[in-house]
Amino acid sequence: ALAVDALGADQVQAVMMPYHYTADISVDDACEQARTMGVKFSQIPISGPVESFIKTNDRTPLAYLVKPLADYFAKAMRES
Repeated sequence: ALAVDALGADQVQAVMMPYHYTADISVDDACEQARTMGVKFSQIPISGPVESFIKTNDRTPLAYLVKPLADYFAKAMRES
């Protein structure tokens, strides 16, 4: 709203960057808000870049979540 007030609707473009976890209602609300404000609206899915950034090695999701805790206890139980 601030950009539209400052620049005018014809100078503003709304961009939605949904991921797998983005709720459909969020995309619908963003589209409706852009339409209400009279701005251009586009979607750029980010699943490709996000998945290439997140590297979990050859571990299971559970092992990925538990490893920091296991590392902590291994370090804490070590004798100096």
